[in-house]
Amino acid sequence: MYLTEANVADITKKQYKYKMNAYLNAFTAMIAVQIAALSLSLLGVGSMGSHSENISLSAKLFSSNLVIGFTMIWGLYIGVTMTTRVYRNCDFTFVTNRLTSNVSNILFLITASVIGGVTSMLSGMLLRVGMFFYYDQQFIINEVITLGQLFVGTIVAILYIVLLASVGYFVGTLSQLHSMIKIVLPILIFGALFFGAGNDGIATATIQFFIGETTLYLFIVKVILTSIALFIASLFVSNRLEVR
Repeated sequence: MYLTEANVADITKKQYKYKMNAYLNAFTAMIAVQIAALSLSLLGVGSMGSHSENISLSAKLFSSNLVIGFTMIWGLYIGVTMTTRVYRNCDFTFVTNRLTSNVSNILFLITASVIGGVTSMLSGMLLRVGMFFYYDQQFIINEVITLGQLFVGTIVAILYIVLLASVGYFVGTLSQLHSMIKIVLPILIFGALFFGAGNDGIATATIQFFIGETTLYLFIVKVILTSIALFIASLFVSNRLEVR
């Protein structure tokens, strides 16, 4: 049976459902990462203090940003992992080609990013509960978060995870072309981060391109267009891979 005899959309849908069930270990890893980040967040993500002759004042800052950051790293890792040979071979359970395999992978990564973004933002609520049990309630200053702020924060978290997942997927796909790329690419990436740490570095400029954007809709456009470009580039690169 040839792929042309089957409906491409139907095959993609079946592969997507299969991956959502088969790759539950990815979500188990996400939960473990978020629990670890949440535990560290209970210690405080920042602190400040003031001293005088008779008074000593110290304050700790608590935020779910650490959980979001860890989840973003998880998204990058999952993006790379989806391109490994073990995961790619799972696609041949079905009548498939590069297109349906990649599209189902992308749909899985987007779904995983949505789940990761929502849970990482909601972890902030869990952090507040933990603070009331762990610290004296009399000395906790609780900042009220509106539903609008929670919604916007969730959207931003999801987009950041999607962005890093697309970066990971592209890097992972690119590394499949030649074994040397797996060695050279990490050196180039870490080199760009290390030598570009200054204000004029490429890495700094790239990061600022996203985190420096203060207009929400422009940020959304930047992330979506960049992610689409990376996913499309991954499709083209994967077409050059050796046929199994």
